[in-house]
Amino acid sequence: MRKRWDQWVERFRNTSLARKMMVVYAAIFGILCGITLLAMQVTLSIYDGQLYQKSLEELNFFTERVDGELKKVEELSFDLAMDYEIQNQLSVIKSAKNKAEYSFQMSKLRSRLTTEALSAELVSEFIYTDKFLTRYEVGKRYVELPVGIYDSLLEKFDKAKGAYVYENPTEEFPYLVSGRDIRKHIDASLDYLGSLIFVSDIRVLIEKHLNQLKTDVSSLCVTSDSGLIYQSEDGLYEKIRQVLPESDYEIINLEGRKYFLCQLTSAETGWTYVNMFPYSSIYFMNTMVRYCLIGGFLVLFVAAMLILKRLSTAITRPLNRLTDSIQIVEAGEFQKAKEYLEGEKRGDEAGILTQEFRIMLDKIMVLIHENYEKQILLKDTQYRALQAQINPHFLYNTLNSINWMIRSGKNEEASEMLISLGDLLRAAFRKEQLATVLEELELARHYIDIQKVRYRRRAEFLVEAEGDLEAYHVPRMILQPLVENSINHGVDNSLNKCRILVRVKENEEAQTMTLEVEDDGPGMTEEELETVRNFTMVPKGNGIGLKNIRERLNLIFSDAVFEITSQPGKGTVVRIEIPKYGGK
Repeated sequence: MRKRWDQWVERFRNTSLARKMMVVYAAIFGILCGITLLAMQVTLSIYDGQLYQKSLEELNFFTERVDGELKKVEELSFDLAMDYEIQNQLSVIKSAKNKAEYSFQMSKLRSRLTTEALSAELVSEFIYTDKFLTRYEVGKRYVELPVGIYDSLLEKFDKAKGAYVYENPTEEFPYLVSGRDIRKHIDASLDYLGSLIFVSDIRVLIEKHLNQLKTDVSSLCVTSDSGLIYQSEDGLYEKIRQVLPESDYEIINLEGRKYFLCQLTSAETGWTYVNMFPYSSIYFMNTMVRYCLIGGFLVLFVAAMLILKRLSTAITRPLNRLTDSIQIVEAGEFQKAKEYLEGEKRGDEAGILTQEFRIMLDKIMVLIHENYEKQILLKDTQYRALQAQINPHFLYNTLNSINWMIRSGKNEEASEMLISLGDLLRAAFRKEQLATVLEELELARHYIDIQKVRYRRRAEFLVEAEGDLEAYHVPRMILQPLVENSINHGVDNSLNKCRILVRVKENEEAQTMTLEVEDDGPGMTEEELETVRNFTMVPKGNGIGLKNIRERLNLIFSDAVFEITSQPGKGTVVRIEIPKYGGK
């Protein structure tokens, strides 16, 4: 094992620098992806637990609503049993001395019970009995009460001495039968005056609140010590009775499918409520998020490896070119070796080494060429420094806008912005120092497309172009910063919608190209305008300053015009006029 490890270390030591970087990058990125996926898995697991708890809370809420309805039935029985008018009528009936008076009072009692039964939402039928001769049944629907249940309930009435009692529904008789004896309270004698029995359709009572369970595809069954009370579909209880969990909730396998099952026992009635629904119906999106995250990280890992491969190649390329140049020097071709390294202008160690090697070649070459080469190097180095300042700032601002869109939940608009950003970066990251006027205008258009998403209600963008824009060249990245400057100082400081006009025009007579960016924002006072013109005003944000643009223009065009005009309340205009450069 030790020998194999030493072989791998030796192979890694002798491999190319680019491959070493790829291995290191892959290891670091893989570890980060693994940690991120693990964190997301833990987060989603916690979220699963919250969903389980939420389902149980919904079942608890449903149970409380059903218990509340049953409580109303109990309260109704108490109110009728304690009603003074009913107590008085029953007292008169009990002491009636002739049949006419008895019949009259019984008719009044029946009329009262009929009125109460018709207005009682949860009770299908009222039954009054004196346990001997009289039994009245009134209500919205007649239900034939089994003799066994009737006799059992009357026995419980005797034992309860006026308290509320009930018989649990069963699968054979799915009705809640409840009630109490009516005891005489008007004289506190507690004499027996009769019994009230209520018959309630438990299916109607439960289904009244079944929509409280938010999952549309859920199945519910209710059981008691007496057996099944209710089931939302035939055969449900027989399916799940063998797999009922001991805990409050559990994921079960039933007929080859996964179901989430939660159960709750009511403290009021002792009934057990069991709610079951397909696992995928509520956790489908959660599962999809897991798969999408894994797939996304795999795609990201592959994309990152491709990018890192290009990056490592770009980093090691100067060293490879320097090696090739040294081999050219060995053949005595100093000028050719120097020309071979012309494109390498970097500030890192490889760049410094390359630069020192070129200086060594300069000292070997003729002194007359030395001064000329230094001037070229100075000018090119200044431009590279400016360009290195531009790209990171611009990319940072754009990515910050995309981040803002994603945080706001505007994913479609963020996607459009990312597409525009890709087009923009392809154009902005080209290596040439100059671009055609058309390319520079297209670069600004891509930037405007990005900002349209962000400032759709606060800014209006117009672009005007005239002339042969493909024939002439301008320094790359000078138009887009002007648009960004108008947004920062015009749109962001305006209370009303701001209009930004980008105008590019070829002046055939003057043999010049004019680039203008105009906004109708708040403008500037003379004092503010003077600070901008002499570049003493601190730029807003981290964008490319106007001084930066002017210096880049001066590096290439000695007679470039760079003007800034502004009036308070009327906006600001930045105009650049440069000689035609390039041409057909």
